[in-house]
Amino acid sequence: MIDSIKQMNQSIEHNAVTVVIREDIHENFSRTFFSRNTPDLIKEDAQNLSLAFKNDADAILGKLQNNELTPEVVGAYMRAYRENVAKRVFAYNPDIDNILMGYLRQARSNQAKLTEMFERQLVDYIGKLKTNNELTTNNVNKLFDFYTKNVKEGKITRSDDVVNVLRQAHQAAT
Repeated sequence: MIDSIKQMNQSIEHNAVTVVIREDIHENFSRTFFSRNTPDLIKEDAQNLSLAFKNDADAILGKLQNNELTPEVVGAYMRAYRENVAKRVFAYNPDIDNILMGYLRQARSNQAKLTEMFERQLVDYIGKLKTNNELTTNNVNKLFDFYTKNVKEGKITRSDDVVNVLRQAHQAAT
């Protein structure tokens, strides 16, 4: 019995696909962080890896705030789930698909709201720069860099409206 558990653990260590998350998120939200990972929980999870994955994903994704729950984060869990099923680490579970798709819809909604808020704040900020005679090409370039960084990080989506606001600001600055 002990040998079969060791073999299973070695198989999981060498074949399982995991999701890497920030340490603070792991510490605050993971159901298996340090003392929360009890011998009983380890035994329970080992008996049903698919359910363990579902519970872990639900614990983390369910607690992420608007700007932290992004399609990229949910996508990481989706890829890990698909790869673990493909590698036969655990069995397909339609409940996991439904849960992850729900989080993906929520993440996309969060992202759309943040993009709209970003655009409103950008228009307000550009207006203040104009009022204070500080609308320069350099300042507009910094705003564009900030926008691009947030799009790359998945916090907001690429928006033609935002690009047009920045383009108009650039024209006004020259």
